[in-house]
Amino acid sequence: MIFDIKSVENKKIEKFYKEAIKQLNEFYMINWNRNMPRIFLIQSRKEFDILYGEKTKDWVVGTSLGDLGSVYLLKPEVYETESSHKYSDKEYEYLLRHEISHLYSRIFYSKYVPKWFMEGIAIYSSGQLELKGKIKKFERFIDFYHQGGSGLYDESGFAVMILDKEYGREKILELLKSLNDIDNEEKFNKVFKKIFGIELEYDWFNERISKYI
Repeated sequence: MIFDIKSVENKKIEKFYKEAIKQLNEFYMINWNRNMPRIFLIQSRKEFDILYGEKTKDWVVGTSLGDLGSVYLLKPEVYETESSHKYSDKEYEYLLRHEISHLYSRIFYSKYVPKWFMEGIAIYSSGQLELKGKIKKFERFIDFYHQGGSGLYDESGFAVMILDKEYGREKILELLKSLNDIDNEEKFNKVFKKIFGIELEYDWFNERISKYI
């Protein structure tokens, strides 16, 4: 497959990009200043599907495709016509930050499981919780270890936020770095308990909803 790529100037997205790097450097406690992430703006759903390698759901508007240095987003001009989303500058800014956050995570850990934790970090670090309705009960996110789907995004960001508020950023990053030595869910649960001193259970998170959400 051949793509025709050209460099473009977009002051608005450049501003979003610079703010994302600033915020994510603080979140991940590193200073990414060399071989910086590249942003590719995709013109249509058809082109997005070709790039992705399969037919994508209409709610999928961005990806990093496992690439250490690149993010792919539907262009703002086609955001509404090529997806199920309504466009706003705030949503697009947070989307960009979300996808770049995945690149930061891969500095420490190159895989994508447990999915709830990886997406939870990206949602929380990007600010996307601002755009989400408050949840009343945790009851699904732990199930998203290997499996994906739209429900993956409902609770996971709030779960990571509560862990961050209760235990601090260092513990979140400690767990992220520890994932390199984990190859199944049972081992993950053991490491989770070792780092946070609690079992990974819905009840613990539900007891803290009124405090943090």
